[in-house]
Amino acid sequence: MGMAACPVVASYGADDLGLAGAGDRLAAALRLADVPHDVKTYAGVGHSFMNRHDGWARVVDRVPGVGYDQDTAADAWGRIDAFLDRHLRGTD
Repeated sequence: MGMAACPVVASYGADDLGLAGAGDRLAAALRLADVPHDVKTYAGVGHSFMNRHDGWARVVDRVPGVGYDQDTAADAWGRIDAFLDRHLRGTD
C-alpha cells in the first residue's frame, strides 16, 4: 500500500553549491510518487535567496553563493502563496 503525501512547494537557488541538483531530484521523486508539487530552481541565485538578513547576520550575504535577491524572493513567495491558496483553500 502506498503512503499518502501532502502537496509540496519548494524553491532552490541554482548557485547553491550545497544543494546542487536538489530541485530536479525532488521534482522527479514527487512526479514518480504522483505527489502534487511546484518545485522551481532559480538561475543566478544561491542559498538563502529568500532571507533578508539584518544586523550582524548580514555577514551571511558576503559568502559566495549565498544571499537575498529581492526579485527572485518575490516570485518564490508569490508561488508559495498561490500554492497554499490552491491546496489549502481550494482556489484556482
